Amino acid sequence: MKTNNIISLISNARAVANTFLKQELKKHGLQELVPAHGSILFALINAEQMTMKDLASAIRRDKSTLTALVTKLEKLGYVLRFTSYDDHRVSFVKLTDKGRELKESFEAISKSLIETGLKDLSPTEKETIAIILTKIIQNYD
Repeated sequence: MKTNNIISLISNARAVANTFLKQELKKHGLQELVPAHGSILFALINAEQMTMKDLASAIRRDKSTLTALVTKLEKLGYVLRFTSYDDHRVSFVKLTDKGRELKESFEAISKSLIETGLKDLSPTEKETIAIILTKIIQNYD
């Protein structure tokens, strides 16, 4: 196997995973969401609320992209954005009740994504891929 196309293979894996996620979101009646929304909502399900800065860092998106995604989620009623009482330059995002209701669907979608994408890999192969991808990511940081 050629090794000069590793980054392309990673990109292709992400593309097929995103297509899969779109299909799963539709199955769960969440077709108004895109996979990038999922990463925001998943982070907030685990943290309840975050600053925009911390959220951008957690999902590896720039602030302008995050702002557009959060604005859409606000319009859909999944999140609220508010300013810190202590420092008006700091904005927080938190889930609404509607956003918290996504937890079960998101856990099912995540489980399906992982089971489908990694079904033919041994535990050792999964661990090796995780180590290698972590190293690649760190090379760009």
